[in-house]
Parts: sequence; C-alpha cells; structure tokens
Amino acid sequence: MKDSRAGAIGVIVLIVSLLLQISSLIKLHHLAPVSIIIASFWGRCAQFWAIEKFPYLNEESKSNSHKYYWKGIEEIMPSLIIVLVFITPLILLSTSSTLSTISITIFGVITCIVVPQLIGKQLKGHNGDSYGASLVITETAMLMAIAFILPSV
Repeated sequence: MKDSRAGAIGVIVLIVSLLLQISSLIKLHHLAPVSIIIASFWGRCAQFWAIEKFPYLNEESKSNSHKYYWKGIEEIMPSLIIVLVFITPLILLSTSSTLSTISITIFGVITCIVVPQLIGKQLKGHNGDSYGASLVITETAMLMAIAFILPSV
C-alpha cells in the first residue's frame, strides 16, 4: 500500500474481518468448507466486475497486467461451473431449503457488484489494493450471510 497512514486502520480492519470470518465459520460447523468455496467464488467475481467496469488507476506502473490480459467477463465461466458443483451438495446435504440457497446466491450477486462499484466510484478506478479490498469485503460479507441464512447446526 502506498499510503503509510493506512497502516493502523489496515491492521484494525484485518483483525475485525478475520474475527467476523472465524465466527461465521464456527457457526457453520460442517458446512464451513463449502461456504469457504462459495465465499471465495463471489470474492473473485467482485474482482472480475472491478476489472471489467473500471479503469486501472496506475496506468504508468508496470503492474497493469489485469486489463492487459483481460479477456472479458467470460473468464468467470470455469469458476461458475465449479461453484455450481459445490452449491448442489449444499442443497442436498444440508438442512437448508432451496429458498435459503437462492437467498445466498442473490446476496452473492448483489455483494459482488455493489462492493467494487462503491470502491471504484470513490477512487474513480481500481488498483491492486482496491481489488484485494473488494475480495476481502465480499468474502467476509458472504460468510456472514451464509452463517446468518443457514440454520444452526
């Protein structure tokens, strides 16, 4: 991170997000592995959205490989197939209803669009740090939503 003043706040946010993620995983118990995969998927989708919809902030830097190698939104298709393979066991093996699974999916779509959109509008683009922030915020929100929506085990 280029702004050294963000260090203390960054540490606090790291601790809070880790505590939120850990508490969500503890509540999810045996559904935690599947939930991690689902949350990770939506976190990566947030980065795809940011790359597709916003300019890269540091055009002059050599770390602009995101846009250079970007092939478009269809890059998400392999990940989508893999996550669908893991959503099906969530429906079949858990006590969750189809409504719960649909709610989690809708929350994932909304979160993976809104988080990078808000960050990108505030910064007027994205860079590596904001891609990472979008990922962590989306993953944490997804784990919390899954823990909240699914019944206690």
